[in-house]
Amino acid sequence: MSTPNQAAQCANTTDSKSPAGVCPLKNKKIAIIPVRYALDEPFSPPQKQPHPVPAGAGFVVPLKLKESGYALRQLRDGWLYVYDEKTKTFDEYEIKGSTFINQSKGSKGHLLYPASHTLSLAYSLQRWTGRIKHEMEKSGGLRTTWMRQVKLGSFASTMKAPHCGLPDVLDKVADLGMSNKGFVLSSTPLAKPAEEDKQGIKLLAHKPASLPTA
Repeated sequence: MSTPNQAAQCANTTDSKSPAGVCPLKNKKIAIIPVRYALDEPFSPPQKQPHPVPAGAGFVVPLKLKESGYALRQLRDGWLYVYDEKTKTFDEYEIKGSTFINQSKGSKGHLLYPASHTLSLAYSLQRWTGRIKHEMEKSGGLRTTWMRQVKLGSFASTMKAPHCGLPDVLDKVADLGMSNKGFVLSSTPLAKPAEEDKQGIKLLAHKPASLPTA
């Protein structure tokens, strides 16, 4: 960002506010680690929120909450779709743990795209059918409605963009690098509920905490 969340200052030679003449990310690629907005662990004032969304980092939470707060968390295991608006290509990634798996690009802990491109991204718990992918690919309106757009060129120039942050934001992602004892009441807890083994059915889609991988 996702990715999340990530990324540094540059501008062209006509920008008098910039000490640099050439953008250091020009003609290069940006590594992206997508994350998600999620409800944080419960807390009661005067307690501080356990994992608040970083202030001033470009993140825009969906709603204003009175009794709870938002945190940044890993994407649930599932599927991530990325449409490159410049090359008109559609990439499909399977998410397993902290790894993004693409048939042609292999398995990595991040996405990698040219710094000048604009991307549209969408997460899905279930794999999209060929029909859905085709409709999304041909319709800019559908992508605007259902996918998150990230203008990498703008981000590379200003180091700011909605829903994006620099690499140090990864330290603020609640379930990266923490023990597997948190988010007990979440629909995606870090540890498997003991009741699953007792009842013999899968109750929740638990997902252990992890670290970003290369």
